[in-house]
Amino acid sequence: MEPTDYTTPSHSEPPERQPSPAAPPPPPPAAPTPRQGWPTWPQPPRKPSLGKRLLKGLFVMVLGVSLLLNLYLLVAVAALSGMGLQERVLREGEDDQVVAVWTVSGAIMGDSVEAFRRFHHTVVTTPEVKAVVLRVDSPGGGVAASDEIHAMVRDLRNRMPVVVSMGSLAASGGYYISAPANEIFAEHGTATGSIGVIAQIPNVGGTAEKIGLEMQIVKSSNAEYWKDMLSPYRQMQPRERKRLKEILDAMQTRFEAVVADGRGDRLNIRERTFEVTLPNGETAIRTETAPFNGMVYTAAEAQQMGLVDTIGYESDAMDKAAALAGLGDPTIVRFDLREPLLSTILGQSPTSALDMKVELLEELRTPRFMYLCTLP
Repeated sequence: MEPTDYTTPSHSEPPERQPSPAAPPPPPPAAPTPRQGWPTWPQPPRKPSLGKRLLKGLFVMVLGVSLLLNLYLLVAVAALSGMGLQERVLREGEDDQVVAVWTVSGAIMGDSVEAFRRFHHTVVTTPEVKAVVLRVDSPGGGVAASDEIHAMVRDLRNRMPVVVSMGSLAASGGYYISAPANEIFAEHGTATGSIGVIAQIPNVGGTAEKIGLEMQIVKSSNAEYWKDMLSPYRQMQPRERKRLKEILDAMQTRFEAVVADGRGDRLNIRERTFEVTLPNGETAIRTETAPFNGMVYTAAEAQQMGLVDTIGYESDAMDKAAALAGLGDPTIVRFDLREPLLSTILGQSPTSALDMKVELLEELRTPRFMYLCTLP
């Protein structure tokens, strides 16, 4: 008999259950197969909804309109800022007793006229302004520009007292615009007078010939003998010079009438003789009428001839203007052109270098009649 193995159970136990492996993920759905013989097309991107497209278009449109409006407003403000005048109080006083001060400096040309026109409009539309002081520091300028400013100064004198204060140089056109004033002050170092007209016509014919430049000029039949009278490409003929002198003499007559009308019986006109040397070397005696002889005078000489009334400074002219207007406690206000906004922001002059070059070329190309003092 075999021994019994007590370590072995008498009955069989089921084996330990092993974990079943994870089920594999289901395969992705198979892409639909194109039909046999049909081409395949790329799928177009999904378009945004109509509402989103409308909102986006509206936003872009509003943004564009806003940018255009801001640009327009910036340009408009910049333009308007350069059109007005700025005021600076020189002396405090009563608000309804204003003496307005304006300065004409440099050559008198078209821009001088436009600036003075704004000042004239401001003065005549401001009831508080009772008198005007015109500070003149100018060698003169264009005949037409000087005459237009003269007319506005005369209009102001008919409305209120106008006193001129001359700077270092107030000659030719500078005196032309001063003549209508009630009273003229000159400083000790002032040079004035130069009552005359000049036409400066460059002659570049020799230079053009040297560089091989020939100007082709064609004139209409009826104007053949006079149309290019002031041409800078050839010498002036005697008949043309005679005609030009007639024009200048007519302008001189106008200048003398302006001075005589403005100064009245204060003007001391006298004849004087002097010796000149003729082209052939001989001498001759000539007679001229002072002060209508184009000569520049010192302040003391001008006072003797009645061209100015008083030797004094700008502050003296301000006091005189207030006294003529009967003002007890005047407010003295200096008016100037306001600097354009864009020039202030960019720190640039409103006149570019290109503009200056074009203007210089135009000056050389175009003959001009000038009330201009030319000093060496």
